[in-house]
Amino acid sequence: MAGTVMFLKGLGDIVVGAILATKPQLIYESAATQALHAWTGLPLSSAEAAPSFNHAIACMVIAIGAGSIVAAAQDPQARIPVVIMNAIWGLLAVLDMCPSAPVGECDHGHDCYQPQRVFAGNARLDI
Repeated sequence: MAGTVMFLKGLGDIVVGAILATKPQLIYESAATQALHAWTGLPLSSAEAAPSFNHAIACMVIAIGAGSIVAAAQDPQARIPVVIMNAIWGLLAVLDMCPSAPVGECDHGHDCYQPQRVFAGNARLDI
């Protein structure tokens, strides 16, 4: 079961990375991003503002997705680094939303498909 979830998460990462590389406005201007903006008050950003940033993020997300797919096919010990990598990504998303370092924007909406990021990356924290 865990291998299947990790495999599907990897496919999801690759799809999101492909969208960021080819049509980032589908994420930046999505209904989910608009709803996050309305709910959290985080600023919206533009897909056209930094195209090289979109490609850099796309490369990272695709690489993580490929790693998840490969790890899913291996024994459970091979999955541990991928889980840790995703946990760190979620933690950094939390820190990104802290008022002492408010650099987060609603384009974190692409993190919504992963449960720890829904709570970590898309809400402003009052710490």
